[in-house]
Amino acid sequence: MKKRKFIGAITFLTGLPGLAVIAIMFWGEFVFSYMTLLIIAAFIFRGVCGVTGGVLLWQGKKLGYQLSILTWLYLVIIAFAATYQMFFTDIFTSYAFTVENKMFTSFFGKTMGKFLWGVPILYILIRDIKSLEQSISNDTQS
Repeated sequence: MKKRKFIGAITFLTGLPGLAVIAIMFWGEFVFSYMTLLIIAAFIFRGVCGVTGGVLLWQGKKLGYQLSILTWLYLVIIAFAATYQMFFTDIFTSYAFTVENKMFTSFFGKTMGKFLWGVPILYILIRDIKSLEQSISNDTQS
């Protein structure tokens, strides 16, 4: 497999906040709820898969590709859900998209960043995995 150092580094850095999210469960008031499931999902898919996948992707390991795909797929799905929530629920009407509303513009920018980085990175990683599988199947047929 190709060593994808840049994507590995970005995936590693993207995973660090996912590891930090577990601190919310220990230092905040712990009440099992829907939010707890989101925190655990962020810890697993963004934190563990992101950090581990980034390091292994840097080294060119197949497991790194697989974990990085999980991380970026999670981020793109979350970005899609956030975009839906922004524009098709009451949040959009209560937080009008204006330059003065820094919280909304920051949230919007982060969400679009997940799309703009996530989709091309997913494409590259999936393309590399498919080409590897295709070359393996060609070698076994020969």
